[in-house]
Amino acid sequence: MKELVIDMPTKEQAQTVLGQVMVRAMQHNYCDLMEAHGNADRVDEAMQRLFGDSWLKARENIWQWYDKEVAREVL
Repeated sequence: MKELVIDMPTKEQAQTVLGQVMVRAMQHNYCDLMEAHGNADRVDEAMQRLFGDSWLKARENIWQWYDKEVAREVL
């Protein structure tokens, strides 16, 4: 009989997954807020209140993602 082995993620792997989930949450919220308000400055302030330092670290990448993937689809 084979022994069941469950690989537990390392701390680094868990942090990577958490970071990816956080970025997806920020992307989703950014899209929703842009759709509702359409004002990038106002949305930036709201995102900073919601996500704090995580937003400040990721916002440039999310803005680029939004411009490339989302805003292009609207045009």
